[in-house]
Amino acid sequence: MDALLNLSIERPYSTRFRERWQGSHREAAVDLRALTYISSVDDNLNCPICQCPFVRPVMTKCDHIFCGDCLNTALKTSLTCPVDRRPLSLEGDDSEFMEQPDGGNPDIRLLRRLRKGGLVMDVPNAILNMVDELRVKCPNSAAGCKTETTRCNIQGHVNKDCGYVKVPCPSERCNLKIRRKDLGPHCLHGTVTCDACETEMIEADLRVCAEDRA
Repeated sequence: MDALLNLSIERPYSTRFRERWQGSHREAAVDLRALTYISSVDDNLNCPICQCPFVRPVMTKCDHIFCGDCLNTALKTSLTCPVDRRPLSLEGDDSEFMEQPDGGNPDIRLLRRLRKGGLVMDVPNAILNMVDELRVKCPNSAAGCKTETTRCNIQGHVNKDCGYVKVPCPSERCNLKIRRKDLGPHCLHGTVTCDACETEMIEADLRVCAEDRA
């Protein structure tokens, strides 16, 4: 009787999955430096430190442009421009910012301080537009995604559209993940046998096996 009552009030699949998704899944930020760039990249759009197209760039008073994170990391070693070694320090003691370990999360207070002092500033919008419009491959291209888009749109593609992103299984009893393109109303992590290769595998991999043979 209890089982029948539970069935009668069970939430629709779409509602249950949406709640499960929102509670357990957050897309990681795409590493823009690790992308495969399709567009030819002008050398002037590459950061002198990481040698990749600028990511959140800033410009020093001496007109050199760097990724914000790259410059921040370099300043923790030396308070000079990494290109021409001109001083990038304000009056006062900046040693406290250089001595603190960043623990993988760079301390940006020094960069903010230099911004306020006019030693570091925002780059012209034209530079931002040029790097944002560079065309790139989806970071899941090796898995099969054929999407090519502008760099400014790649995060949205990964968050919402890429079928090769691993998302939570729709079953509340399963903690595994499945490709977004394979999502359905039931779990695909049960064991089955592929008719073509006679190999035992989980049902989700059965679709991958069929794609590899196509």
